Amino acid sequence: MESIKKFNKFHLLELQEETGLGTTWRAAEMVNGKIDKYFLMDFISESLSGNDDFLDQFLNQSMITAKLEHPNILRQVTSLPENGKLATAYEYYEGFSLYRVLDRCNSEGFPLSIDHALLVTSKMLSALAYAKTKHMTHGFVNPSVVFVTHEGEIKVKGFALNSALRALPGLVADLESTYGNYVPKGMDYTSEDRDQLDIFGCGAILYEMLTGEPFNEGGGDAATRIGNAVTASEGESIPTQIANILVSALDPKAPSAYTDIQKMSKDMEDLLYSGEYSPTTFNLAFFMHSAFRVEMEELAEKISNEKEKNFLNTPVEEAKASPTAAAPVASATSAGVKGPPPGVTMPEPAAATVPAASGGRSKMPILIGVVVLLVVAAIGYTFMSGSAPEDGIDADKLAKDLEAERQAREMEELKRQNEELIKAQEIIAQEQARREKEIKAKQLEAEVKQIEEDLARMKAKEEQDQLQRKLQKQMQELERKKEEIDTLAKQQEKKEKELENLVEGKGPATATAKTATPAKDTRINEPKMTTPQPATTKKPQTQVASNAGTTSDTPLPVSPPEKTPSSDSPSGAGAEAGSPPKVDVTPPKIGELVDLNDPNLNKPVLLKPYNPQKVPKKAIRAGVVKRGRTLVFLMRLLVNENGKVDQAELVRNPLKPGESDYGMVDDAIEVAQDLYFSAPSKLGVPVKTWVYIGLPFKAN
Repeated sequence: MESIKKFNKFHLLELQEETGLGTTWRAAEMVNGKIDKYFLMDFISESLSGNDDFLDQFLNQSMITAKLEHPNILRQVTSLPENGKLATAYEYYEGFSLYRVLDRCNSEGFPLSIDHALLVTSKMLSALAYAKTKHMTHGFVNPSVVFVTHEGEIKVKGFALNSALRALPGLVADLESTYGNYVPKGMDYTSEDRDQLDIFGCGAILYEMLTGEPFNEGGGDAATRIGNAVTASEGESIPTQIANILVSALDPKAPSAYTDIQKMSKDMEDLLYSGEYSPTTFNLAFFMHSAFRVEMEELAEKISNEKEKNFLNTPVEEAKASPTAAAPVASATSAGVKGPPPGVTMPEPAAATVPAASGGRSKMPILIGVVVLLVVAAIGYTFMSGSAPEDGIDADKLAKDLEAERQAREMEELKRQNEELIKAQEIIAQEQARREKEIKAKQLEAEVKQIEEDLARMKAKEEQDQLQRKLQKQMQELERKKEEIDTLAKQQEKKEKELENLVEGKGPATATAKTATPAKDTRINEPKMTTPQPATTKKPQTQVASNAGTTSDTPLPVSPPEKTPSSDSPSGAGAEAGSPPKVDVTPPKIGELVDLNDPNLNKPVLLKPYNPQKVPKKAIRAGVVKRGRTLVFLMRLLVNENGKVDQAELVRNPLKPGESDYGMVDDAIEVAQDLYFSAPSKLGVPVKTWVYIGLPFKAN
């Protein structure tokens, strides 16, 4: 009974490919003897996996690369060593490596088109550019690590190999014959410049897909070689835009040389969206089905049989250190076609059974059939020519019948090929129409986006204008309130002067009379005041806080005099009616909080002017404040009995709610706390009071 190889939990079903690094197998996990899930298994050759340094580096890097998630990266499931063997399991796709595809193109005279080459390169670059955003570089880009699925998808694998190969500088030279065409001359896979390795590898693969020849096998400078090269599919010079990308990738000394894989990826994407080319996954899938039709049909049949089969009773053997195919693999060079590089062997497809592209299908089966028919006809004619009289067989008629049958078969085959060609042309036309629709849709989307951006800018400008008008109104309102405060201050000063006159015994009529008799002359015999008084007394002055205030002495509070009834009025009623009203002159406690509107309060005056603060540059760059504008932060300050600010609070913020103030509020509070005022007092006693002040910030 046929046995099946097993590695760890994976059953190895079929060898797909051998490379200079090892082998690739189609594998599966079993559940109760039935296949549950397929995998692709890459086994590293024993010469590499047997080195402990290589093994450690490979497993460490695999833990990092397993986190890469991208449509063009073959998802890594696990990497595991066992019994001297090292393998990586990948998500399963039906397909072949790009090396296998290029080998088929060369052996069948069936080159990739320019569209196909650009599509493959674009997907490779997209995967590598994504990895770069995760701070990872590949460093081992060559056709054997690029996987092309039957459906035309591109998947890159092998991200852990370069880090592991750096542990084996002596063995890297052994890979030169196999992979030397994909590294710059004078470099190898131990180079520190992994970006250059990736860029050159992608450029070399693109050049080989276009021309059918490896880049490093030629001589001369890169620009001259690329300029003289012709495409294998059309026999014409490489288009200028593509040639520019190739020169930038393959010539590190060129002025336009790439130093970043992301720049190369962007240039390739811009080229594809220019509209000159129309590469599609569908067209590449059609190419794959034409080039590998026999292999695909055989694989589909194998998978169908495997899914129905129960492997419970199938003998299992452990995979050897270097898994190989059950039967020897024929070399491509034995069939007289261009084979793989030295050290690489591949399973050879059945001869004369692989179809060529539509319109260029190989006619080898038809020619063989024609030759066989002619030989049979000749033998029959020779044989029957001597026995015709006896057997009554007409050799000429037989030959004509055979020829007619051959021609009928040829016509039928040509008809079938023509039908396939017509269908392919229809599919291509449909795909082209779809592509044009996509391009138009993208253009419309870009136009809509531009309109939306214009509307957003207009809206932002309108909101900014509205905010400016609102701020102007607020400034006007602030000026109006300031004028009101000045008016109230003047009224208060007038009242205090009247109060002073009343306290000194002056009536309203005598307060302004220049010839009025001093009050002390009419109160010679009155008792003295008993209220304690400070050493000096001066007239009270009321000042309004401003940006340039001046100091003033505060008055000493006095008690109102007690007037006796006049002798001219017997009852004293007239004297009582003519006396000034009594005023509450009870002094407050030192440091007591007094309302700013208290009529007896001598308001604090700013002693030292301050300069407007500057709006932070980042607020101007962010567009929060326009250059030339002035923002005013209204502050409420608690001025103590010594004229210092004990507490500062923000009353009004000129910025929009939720908008960053870039530290201006904190700066305003800090500036306000450093201001110094004249000491506020009430009736000569130092007190505390709240004052309001606006701090401007200018956007220079």
